[in-house]
Amino acid sequence: MRSSLKVLLGVAGLALAAQAGAQVTFYEGEGYLGRFLTADGAIPDLSLYQFDDRATSASVANGRWEACSKPAFQGRCVVLEPGSYPSLASIQMMRSVASVRPVAEARVGYQAPAPVVASVNPADQVFAARVTSVRPISGAPAERCWMERQQVGPVELPGVLLNGMGDLLAGKPQTTPYVQRCEKVAGATAYWDVTYEFQGIEHHVQLSAPPGSTIAVNGFGQPRG
Repeated sequence: MRSSLKVLLGVAGLALAAQAGAQVTFYEGEGYLGRFLTADGAIPDLSLYQFDDRATSASVANGRWEACSKPAFQGRCVVLEPGSYPSLASIQMMRSVASVRPVAEARVGYQAPAPVVASVNPADQVFAARVTSVRPISGAPAERCWMERQQVGPVELPGVLLNGMGDLLAGKPQTTPYVQRCEKVAGATAYWDVTYEFQGIEHHVQLSAPPGSTIAVNGFGQPRG
């Protein structure tokens, strides 16, 4: 088995062509980032390649693979179906893969526990997407009005005095002239237009409050909660 085993170590993004024929690839970073290990046969102990308890995401090109939390296919084991696993946290195997083999090569002699078949629903996964811009969007402008004492200039002063004296002689209470003033004010922020990036794709969303440097999204890149 060891003689036919092919193992490829590298850095994600630099050896994509070499991975075309791979059966299973594990990555150090979520979302297929960082160092990776690719194999087409059983590896009883990933520590031989300094990759034990390092994997956080995986991609299965062909076949079904059993990944276990301890060497020699012991501990907790899951079966990975063909497909992409941008985060092994969804199957409780984050940084917990110590050995891996094709399911077809599983032997009774290993006494591995019954594996759990991993069924990944991207909508149930959680990722941190990088926020690239945040823009507050204001609502419609509003009008603010108030009353203030009327300013009397030298031209209006004689008329104001005469009117005031007439009211006094007629027994009417004197009134101080007030005038209503109004102005347009900018509307309050209605929402924040947020641009974020997930797996190299730009997305937009409207939020009721400004986010931090990242927002939580699912495997489809849609905001959660």
